[in-house]
Amino acid sequence: MTTSHGIHSMTGEGTAQGTIGNRHYEVEIRTVNHRFAEVHLSLPPELRAYELRIRNFLLETLQRGTIRCWVRSEWLHLPELPIQEEVLKEALHWITERARQWQIPVHDPWQIAMQFPGIFNTERETLSEEEWTQFQSLLTQAVNQTLHFRQEEGKKIHTKLHQLLNAIEDTLHQIDQEEQVRNQHLHQKLPEALSQIKASLNLTNTEIEPGRLEQELLYYILRMDFTEEKDRLRAHLSAFRKKLNEPPPHGKTLNFLCQEMHREITTLSNKAQWAPIHHLAVQIKEYIEALREHVQNIV
Repeated sequence: MTTSHGIHSMTGEGTAQGTIGNRHYEVEIRTVNHRFAEVHLSLPPELRAYELRIRNFLLETLQRGTIRCWVRSEWLHLPELPIQEEVLKEALHWITERARQWQIPVHDPWQIAMQFPGIFNTERETLSEEEWTQFQSLLTQAVNQTLHFRQEEGKKIHTKLHQLLNAIEDTLHQIDQEEQVRNQHLHQKLPEALSQIKASLNLTNTEIEPGRLEQELLYYILRMDFTEEKDRLRAHLSAFRKKLNEPPPHGKTLNFLCQEMHREITTLSNKAQWAPIHHLAVQIKEYIEALREHVQNIV
């Protein structure tokens, strides 16, 4: 069984074909993204007794997504099947009687009778243990092809994810710079604003508690601090990169990290009260949404 580390897409396909006994088999597998694992099988009659084994094997190897598997079989040489003579006689009698009763011309009653159910003695057939082992080999080939396809698609997603993570980190660095600009602006404007407030209220230092306005102003400034949000956002970015280098599955963990990053940037934007930072936060939200779209197609 093919195994490898790194990102695996949920989109994949694989085929295999071969001869087993007197039959030619074709196996086709297609997978697409789904929140859980969902298997759909289409099997010939001789494989229906093995449906549970096939289903469990696909779940174990492909793990997640909508998994569709078609198995088609054809006889290489038609087997000789014993005819149920009594059933055939009854079918012929029924056809000729109905034709005469309804006055319908029937040119070949034998051809019609041979299509009746029960004419051939077709006992339920299953594969022998040796034939089942050979079919397992075919199924494994199709699964390995599907895994390889998923791995190649995963490499493309891996590249896009790192590009988006880099874009978030670059934009976060721009927020650091804008935060300094905002703080310098506050440092210049707040003393003047405090004097204007006192003047507009006709307050003197003796009419209010000393330092009370300054305390309220400091409390207001502290509420605008978003250092913790930046630290947590950077920690989530680091955890995201670390998870990308671990063996699958990745999807659910990465989706959770996207939710946490979105929460942090939303809180940061609300605290900033500075238009340039708001605009940069919107950019980061767009990057996170793009991350989430790719993550939803990861095993």
